[in-house]
Amino acid sequence: MRRFTSRTNTRRAPPPAAWQRPLPAIHRILAGLRRSVAPRSLVSAEWLQALEQSARAIPDGFDGFGFEARLDGRGDLDFGAVMARHGCQSVSRTDNNKIVEDGLLDSPSWKLVRSFCTRWALPGSAEFEAVPHVFLEFDTSEGLHQLAAPSIFLGIAPAAQFSAGDGRYFSQPAVGGLVILPKLIAGLLAAEVEGSGRETLEECIRALPVGSIILHAGVMLSRSRAIRLHVAVPAQVASSYLRAIGFGATGLDVENLLTRYGAADPLATLQLELGDCVGDAVGLEFSPGSALDRRGADAWMRLMSQFVDDGLCSPERSLALQAWPVVSEVSLDPGGWPCTIRRDISHVKVACRPLQPLRAKAYISVVPQFSLFGPR
Repeated sequence: MRRFTSRTNTRRAPPPAAWQRPLPAIHRILAGLRRSVAPRSLVSAEWLQALEQSARAIPDGFDGFGFEARLDGRGDLDFGAVMARHGCQSVSRTDNNKIVEDGLLDSPSWKLVRSFCTRWALPGSAEFEAVPHVFLEFDTSEGLHQLAAPSIFLGIAPAAQFSAGDGRYFSQPAVGGLVILPKLIAGLLAAEVEGSGRETLEECIRALPVGSIILHAGVMLSRSRAIRLHVAVPAQVASSYLRAIGFGATGLDVENLLTRYGAADPLATLQLELGDCVGDAVGLEFSPGSALDRRGADAWMRLMSQFVDDGLCSPERSLALQAWPVVSEVSLDPGGWPCTIRRDISHVKVACRPLQPLRAKAYISVVPQFSLFGPR
C-alpha cells in the first residue's frame, strides 16, 4: 500500500510549532477517533478498539496514521503510521520503556526499523539527507497481533534524486536515484542489495523518463523482504516505461485504466514489486486531491461513481468512503489541550494482475494535531 501521503508530501515535514504539543502515543489517538466515528463508518469502532490495544506496542514519535480498505467490502483492514525525522529518536532509543517492555528490542523487524532511525538522526548520513518521512505498514491479515512485524517505506526527497551531490543537477532522477536507493535499501535489509535484485532496481531507475519522480522505496519485512518501488511517470509514457523495465504481464490495458480513472492527472503513479525481475502485477494509484474541500469532494464523488459502475466498489463502500473526510475536535485528557483530527482520503489503488479481476483499495488518513487555537 502507498503511504497515505500525496506526491507533494515528499517535501520535508517541519517540526511541531512552538504552540503545538508533541503528539501522544498512537493508541490514545485511536481511542479519540473511536469515539468520533459514525456507526456505518469505513472503519468500525469495534475494530478500532481491538487495534487500540495492539497499538500500545508502537513507540511514540509518529505524526499520523491511516488505513487500507478493500472497496468490495471483503478482507480485513490494514494499518500504517507515518513519521517525520523529528520523531525518529523516540524509536531508536534503547531506554524507551515501551520498546523494552513490549519486547521490540528483540523483534527482527523492529531491530531493522530502529537501526534505520539511528542512522536517520545523524546529519550527513544518506538517510538524513534523502528521507523526509517514513511509513510503517502493519499487515493485519493474520490478526492484529502482527503489529510486531512492520514493513518500512521511505519517502525520497526530490533533492536526493536530481542531484549528484556535487552541485550538478539533472532533469531526471536516474543519477541521484542510482546512488542513493541501493544504499538506503541495503540499510533496511542490513545487507547489500546484490545480484539480480540490485540489477532490477537499477534498471527501473535508469528507465525513468524525464519528468518522473521516485516517491517511495521500501522493503516488505513481513513478506519475504520484497522490494517495493513507487514512482510517478508522465502518464503518456507510462505503458512505454513498463515495457522498458520488462513488465511482461499480458491482458492488462494500463493506458485505458489511466485514461478512465486519472485522465486529469499528468502523472501516473505506479507501484512495482521487485525481485530477480519486475513482478507480474502493478498497482495504479489515483487521487483527485483532498476531499476536505468542495472541489476535491466533487472529484472523489465522480471517481467513486465510476468505480461503482465498473464493479470495483460496492455502493455502500462508496458512500462510506465519501463520508470519511471530516475535521473534528476530540478530548483525550479532561481539561487538556484540544486535539484536532483531520480525516481525509489519500488515494485509491487499482491492483492489476494478469488473468485476474481488477481489485480496488482505498487509503484513508488520520492526522492529529494539538493546538491551543483549535482547528487550523
